[in-house]
Amino acid sequence: MIDHEENALLEAYLYFNYGSKTIDQMSEEIGKSHSAIKMAIHREKSKGFLKKNEKEHARMLLNEKKEEIQVLQSTIKFYQSVCKEFALLSEVVLKQVNSQ
Repeated sequence: MIDHEENALLEAYLYFNYGSKTIDQMSEEIGKSHSAIKMAIHREKSKGFLKKNEKEHARMLLNEKKEEIQVLQSTIKFYQSVCKEFALLSEVVLKQVNSQ
């Protein structure tokens, strides 16, 4: 019996090879039963193919996260500079109001 973890690996295999398709979608698309697809995936998995793609996928996700972090850091720097400008302008306005 295939457990949930194995199903997740099977879904990952389909994702790596056929885009983000589920076993149901692949079954419908190629006209093969779920068990036939799962057996084919298990054959590929036993060859070590899935492990290689899992590493590539993990590396891709890591690079995406690094890019997201860079964007967020740039956004933070921008807002920090805007806050500093606002603080300076607030001081100028307060001085003008107090001097009147």
